[in-house]
Amino acid sequence: MIHPTSQSLGSHRAGALPATNGHAANHNKVESPRPDSLSTTHAETLQRALEATPEIRPEMVELGRKLASDPNYPPLEIIEQLSKLIINSEDPSESA
Repeated sequence: MIHPTSQSLGSHRAGALPATNGHAANHNKVESPRPDSLSTTHAETLQRALEATPEIRPEMVELGRKLASDPNYPPLEIIEQLSKLIINSEDPSESA
């Protein structure tokens, strides 16, 4: 048997569950979703956030203009990395 090195049994950690009579409290238990089920909670939240976002965001338009006028954008390193990816990628016409 491995004995704990601390008397607190990990209760000092952020997110540690409070103990009840030496056992973890069951009322804080979060069940994992079943692999054959679908939760739409996150999708609904995302959809509401998307609907609340304006279609044209002036700050993004300004950022695009600023980057388009910058002769050093994108950085040369990014262009070189993309070039290597394109050169090393498989030609789909050869596998047909």
